[in-house]
Amino acid sequence: MNTTIGALKNRPDEVRLALCKTYVNFWFCDKVTLQRELDRVISVNGRTISDIQEHEKIKEKAKAPSVPEQSAADTVPTLNELFDDYFRRNSHSHFSRERHQHLAEIARRRQQSEQERIIQNEERERKFRP
Repeated sequence: MNTTIGALKNRPDEVRLALCKTYVNFWFCDKVTLQRELDRVISVNGRTISDIQEHEKIKEKAKAPSVPEQSAADTVPTLNELFDDYFRRNSHSHFSRERHQHLAEIARRRQQSEQERIIQNEERERKFRP
């Protein structure tokens, strides 16, 4: 069982009695099965040590830093991206200065509205925070 006698003596009488009954019920089983069932009894809540270790591994993975989230303002297309997209769609036509200014204005407005939305969300969060 990989448990010391002192640890077993520190358990309540009900747990020790349950260990004995479990051992008697599974005495004919292989060592792995007997170990698993005794671990379930000793942990009292029905989870084996391997279950607990697996749960700890999952918790560690959840705590691992994930890829930092980009704010929506970072995802607003830049002027170069807009230009590339426009150029791909209209590669046969001339890209005029007016069209360039128009795309720059669109990008500027999108970024400004996204930044305003982020500021409003932050203000709303601060307002409702205790």
